[in-house]
Amino acid sequence: MNNLELKLIRYDESNENFEAIKGKYGQRGEQKAVFTVIKNLLIINLENGADYTDLKLPEIYDGFVMCSNGTRIAVRNSTLNCHLGDDVNGFGIFVLKSWN
Repeated sequence: MNNLELKLIRYDESNENFEAIKGKYGQRGEQKAVFTVIKNLLIINLENGADYTDLKLPEIYDGFVMCSNGTRIAVRNSTLNCHLGDDVNGFGIFVLKSWN
C-alpha cells in the first residue's frame, strides 16, 4: 500500500492568525494528480491516464471521484484505486475526519 506524503500546515491561535483561516492546508502535485487540503477538505484532481493502486490518503470520509466520462471511482477507507484512460480525468472533494 502506498502512502500519500502530504505535508499539512496548521494555523491556530499560537500563530496569531484569524479564526477564519484556522485549519490544515497542504498541496502535493504529481505527474498525473494534484492533492490539496484546504481547512477541512481534501480536493483530488486526477489527470488523464492517472493510475494509483492502494494510495493511502489522509483520513477522510468515504466518497467518490467523478470522472469526465460519467463514471465514479469509489474511495473507501481513505484509499484511492484508479486506472483512468488517456482521455479520462476526475475530480473529487472529501471531508477530513479530523477537523482542525
